[in-house]
Amino acid sequence: MIATRRAVVRAGAGLTGILAGACGAPGGSTSGGQSAAPVTLEFFHEWDGVRTKLVEDMCADFQRLHPHITPKPMLSRGNLSMDKIFATLVSGTAPDIVNIRTETGLVWADKKTLRFLDDLLKRDRINVDQVLYKSNADLIKLGAKPFGLPQTTAGVDPILMYNRQVFSQFGLDPAKPPRTWQEMESTAQRLTQRDGDKLTRIGFVATNRPYWEWLALNNGDMFIPDGKKVAFNGAEGQETLAWLVDFTQRTYGSIKAVRDFYAANRTSASVRGARLPWYDGKEGMFAEIVSMFFRIDEEEPGFPLGAAVPPYNSKNPKAKAKTIANYVWVYAIPQASKQHDPAWTLNKYISIEDGARKALLAQKRPAAVRKFNEEKAYRDLNPHWGDVVLKNLEASVSMPQSPAWEDISKGVTKALNDVLDGKLGVKEALTQAATEAQNLLDTVRSRASPPEVGAVHSRPVLGGLHHSYHRAA
Repeated sequence: MIATRRAVVRAGAGLTGILAGACGAPGGSTSGGQSAAPVTLEFFHEWDGVRTKLVEDMCADFQRLHPHITPKPMLSRGNLSMDKIFATLVSGTAPDIVNIRTETGLVWADKKTLRFLDDLLKRDRINVDQVLYKSNADLIKLGAKPFGLPQTTAGVDPILMYNRQVFSQFGLDPAKPPRTWQEMESTAQRLTQRDGDKLTRIGFVATNRPYWEWLALNNGDMFIPDGKKVAFNGAEGQETLAWLVDFTQRTYGSIKAVRDFYAANRTSASVRGARLPWYDGKEGMFAEIVSMFFRIDEEEPGFPLGAAVPPYNSKNPKAKAKTIANYVWVYAIPQASKQHDPAWTLNKYISIEDGARKALLAQKRPAAVRKFNEEKAYRDLNPHWGDVVLKNLEASVSMPQSPAWEDISKGVTKALNDVLDGKLGVKEALTQAATEAQNLLDTVRSRASPPEVGAVHSRPVLGGLHHSYHRAA
């Protein structure tokens, strides 16, 4: 079976020798002292680059606890497509653990190629709704039954970051970042400078973050609650898109002026290049992902970084600071695996136990497991951990997932750019994007297999299920 799977890898990726070495020799007893037959587990993972070493460390730690189980990791990212991985699930040559995004997991679970974990969780008295943040617990379920456990977390972005020194330079209080869209706009205008028609400093570029994040901050939704219809072209959606465009025009004159500023102040260097305006003090505020805290530390030691939760629309009495969780990476057990029990032991360790804790802390990034993020070590690493990172996670809400999401998101982003470039009006652009998105949902639904009788989705799967495969950004 293993030889067949390796042949699939070589044929699909054109590579040899990508199966990583085992993390130690198998032993003859469990951590509880009872003898057990040696077991080798193959699992596919997406931790590339320097993170691959973290997987190897997890394996070594795991095997010290469970000497009879030998994890054998293989880097699937860049080596094996999701189509090829799915082929192993249906051909009887599946690995024992796969690493996928939840949109893909929903598809595979619906096709009965992943093992649902509800019975194992119940047996081990693990309540994912208590262990995980609610938004993340929602994402890992189909028919209220978990099909995987989270590798990372969702719902922590965006984070408003700003240069405290620039704030002071322009007479702003670094301890009082903007809390609302309205405060954000006035602050951005104070931080903006020109030399004639040319921007020499900018305050904040809202359109650097996706439309749907700002929609959530205006109490809007991309889809209606049952996940079958789009909703982003409603009143909140139109108001959000209008604000993004008006903010850009009022503060900078046009999106072209912003693009020209970046062209003059950024470089193509993979390290620092896109962030030079921050480090040079020419871009006062920016909304970013949580890993940027530590990238900034590495690229610009001593940078006077401030941080806050994202600003919301104060003109909407129902709006508040919150974030959207629209997918999360998980580890899942293929139904075709012949070793479900040891695979479950490994899955727990690398998802919700000490293996996950160590790997995420080493990357200085939050976990989906609440108790990990409450450790003092995180607060020591990041002064904004409690009042920003954890607040965002607690305020996050899950968005109905769809295999069509990638195409839908591209259409929505195009609508934003069309309005910014003056090609379409707000209502026209959103109507066009909504029509295309609804067609995508309807098409997906027409391909879906019938839902399980009596199944109640904790979060709906938009329009049904078909294959949709994504890699990490």
